Amino acid sequence: MSCENCQLEKRVDALEKDSLRNQNTHREFYNRFEELKIDAAGSRKDYQTIMATLAEVKSDVKELKDKPAKRWDQVVGIILQWAIVGLLAANTFIK
Repeated sequence: MSCENCQLEKRVDALEKDSLRNQNTHREFYNRFEELKIDAAGSRKDYQTIMATLAEVKSDVKELKDKPAKRWDQVVGIILQWAIVGLLAANTFIK
């Protein structure tokens, strides 16, 4: 065996080790990307749930905000009805 072959053999061994290390590193990256993909899907679902809940809360708040206004409108309507009834009754008694 000549000395040239010894040097090439060492370089080939080093390249093979480097190739294996690169394969392992790429495998780790791929596994991490898969984990991130799964996490992103879970986060997306959580986001959709939060947005649906937020829409429901907004609807409930709007309904609660409108309730006093509806009650006030009802009170004003009743007062006007009784005022008209009173005016009609007064008009009837005056004649």
